[in-house]
Amino acid sequence: MKAKDLLEKTNEELIHQLKDLKDSLYRLRAQMTISKVDNPKKIKYLRNDIARILTVLRSRDIRSKDIYYKKDKSLGYSVQGQYITPGSEGSKAE
Repeated sequence: MKAKDLLEKTNEELIHQLKDLKDSLYRLRAQMTISKVDNPKKIKYLRNDIARILTVLRSRDIRSKDIYYKKDKSLGYSVQGQYITPGSEGSKAE
């Protein structure tokens, strides 16, 4: 699955596909504990696909809400209310 293909899908389609992938990952992990799996690399591919979908959904969410990330030393990055340009942390862009 390529990110280009994901960008063409709607949020509802992405969420449905995300649920399917998470279900497949759960089943594959359960199968691994019980018996041998034919292709153990499939777990990695499923996790990467899940991450791609979450990235697309999050980028759409950020664009729709117009939020930015302000660096917070104790928490890493925290979400704030206005968009700022990189390097001008703490000041609002006009």
